[in-house]
Amino acid sequence: MVTCAQEKQAENIVEKLCQRFHLTDEPRQWRDIAFCMSLLPFKSERSVKRLIEGLQFYRDKLHEPAVFARFQEILGKARTNKSANKPDAELNEFEAVSRSLPWVRLFRGTKMQCVCSSLNNIGRRVKTISLWKHVLGRRRHR
Repeated sequence: MVTCAQEKQAENIVEKLCQRFHLTDEPRQWRDIAFCMSLLPFKSERSVKRLIEGLQFYRDKLHEPAVFARFQEILGKARTNKSANKPDAELNEFEAVSRSLPWVRLFRGTKMQCVCSSLNNIGRRVKTISLWKHVLGRRRHR
């Protein structure tokens, strides 16, 4: 069960990560921030509200397929964690705004899923390669 203090922390983290989008110029950083945001629980309405309020900071970053996919994950997570008696108005509004962006229409369907799965596979390979370089580099210095 999530306590009030944990909910408040999650809200603050969402707000700070949204602001961090505004400060970055690299697509790699956008993907990393979106990944971090997707790890948050989004169990409170206030977290979702902060996400929607921060749209101005990351609206122009949603053209990146991996970032868009992470925000779709966040939206799905927020829908599943929402109370049954609460209206979907905010989530529907957020989804409508994010899907109405001109470049998002290009990523709908299987093409976006293929691109995102390819990016995930590339990320795994890069991590494996960097791990091996690290291990081999240590052996050379001994």
